[in-house]
Amino acid sequence: MAKQLCIFQANCQIDSLIRLLCLDSQFTSRYELRRYTNFLRESVPANELASCAFFFYQHLGDKWEQLSSSTLLKRLNPKARAIKIPNMFFKGYWPFWTNHSPSEHGDLFLDQLINMNLNKSEIMHICLHGNLEKKFDIPAIFEKSIMLEREKEKGALIGTVDWILENFRDRSLFYTINHPGMELLAKLCEAVYHELELVVPRNLPEIIPNLYPDFNLPIHPQVAKIHGLKFADEHTRYSIFGKQKTYAEYASNYVDSQLLNITPLSAYLHIV
Repeated sequence: MAKQLCIFQANCQIDSLIRLLCLDSQFTSRYELRRYTNFLRESVPANELASCAFFFYQHLGDKWEQLSSSTLLKRLNPKARAIKIPNMFFKGYWPFWTNHSPSEHGDLFLDQLINMNLNKSEIMHICLHGNLEKKFDIPAIFEKSIMLEREKEKGALIGTVDWILENFRDRSLFYTINHPGMELLAKLCEAVYHELELVVPRNLPEIIPNLYPDFNLPIHPQVAKIHGLKFADEHTRYSIFGKQKTYAEYASNYVDSQLLNITPLSAYLHIV
């Protein structure tokens, strides 16, 4: 029997899923896999869209032009099953995250302090000891982010927002704003297995390859307190490329990276 073509168009959140499927004989005996990374703008060949049986995708808006979901779905085999998968993103732990920063892990609060031309000791004092609630409405930032994520996951194979809200205070569910932990990845894997009519492996969270274990973005202790996080405070140490650092130590490295004009931040973190 000819194998069915299964296409995935998504970001790095599916890397562990792809690795798991490629190691699973029940998948490889029935399906041929093609993977295209959306943020790298990898094009999906027209002949594959026209002949595939399954098309798993994270939604891309019309600004992506030829890679947009609306464009690709028009070219899809009419008999194929098009399955939207969630693009998981969570600002709850990191309300100051921004993509408008010299750092690839941009922090709006730290960037503002750095841009005020304060010296490092002043920056660190305000960062660690200033009252964040006087400057930022953190609950409002949280609610706005959650509303956006609910809108994004409409029509997706699984929803994640409600589960995240039920569990995010008890244990860490994300490594960074867009790198979900193994529990969330297990939920995605299980849903995809069901969609492909495959037997879900036992102990799924334990066997999923963890491809991003080296960096866990630290959480500001005041944010942890505001949200009532049970696993994070000023003493918590996070995995930072082979080292264990507190939020204060990470923030100090972040500030040094910008003051010394050393980029990217990840490169600096590897050597300090």
